[in-house]
Amino acid sequence: MARRFPALLMVLALGACIGQPSPTPTFPAIRRILATPYLEPLVAGWMMQYTAQHGPAPFDLETLPHPAGLERAGESGADILVTAQEPPESWFATPLSSQPLAIIVNAENPVQSLTVEELGGLFSGRIGRWEEVGGSTDNVQPVIPLPGDDFRSRFEALVLRDIPAASSSLHAPHPEAMILAVAQDEAAIGYVPLSLVTSEVRILRIDGILPGGTTLEDGRYTLVVQVTAMAPQEPRGAVRDWLAWLQAGQIGAP
Repeated sequence: MARRFPALLMVLALGACIGQPSPTPTFPAIRRILATPYLEPLVAGWMMQYTAQHGPAPFDLETLPHPAGLERAGESGADILVTAQEPPESWFATPLSSQPLAIIVNAENPVQSLTVEELGGLFSGRIGRWEEVGGSTDNVQPVIPLPGDDFRSRFEALVLRDIPAASSSLHAPHPEAMILAVAQDEAAIGYVPLSLVTSEVRILRIDGILPGGTTLEDGRYTLVVQVTAMAPQEPRGAVRDWLAWLQAGQIGAP
């Protein structure tokens, strides 16, 4: 026993020197804000404004089509989906913003105004040439979002009213692609949220009315969609704070 004692002391001394392992640091959970493609630039802008006022927030932005967004939010049970569609029954939902749909054409297109009926005719194919509405002899080239897109669904409900879109329509998966397609083709016509319109294209009057300012406030411009945040259950923490900030009117005007 006498010979083992010094060795035991050495082991104990080494243990004292090593000490206990440092605890693993913990960080706030990163939550996700899900947005559909035609709303992603809008939501990204809101998040940038929020960060400028309150500092970095512990949530990320992910873009998904509406059906996939619903599935992802349903699986996670807490993420918020921002969309222009109605929520499933029993889900938490809260309105965020009313977004006008801007009807855009190429800058060289001479047409200045359309009725809602003419607009439906152009996108359905019932009106095949621009000359039928006071334009050139070019064939109309509709540009629309992908099938299942929430903005496309709302546009079709407001304008096409259950009439299918023209089979000749081109598909633009996101607003940037829509604007580019219209800017490069004098015969093209498309639509995007008003706040995303650039100088590369021109906005048409609908029934003689341009979207913006008082025409939205007094309801004269009717092509407007409701943007809604939804989730299987009411969010908490940072996501809830962000939603409250949005609804308090802190976001910049489109």
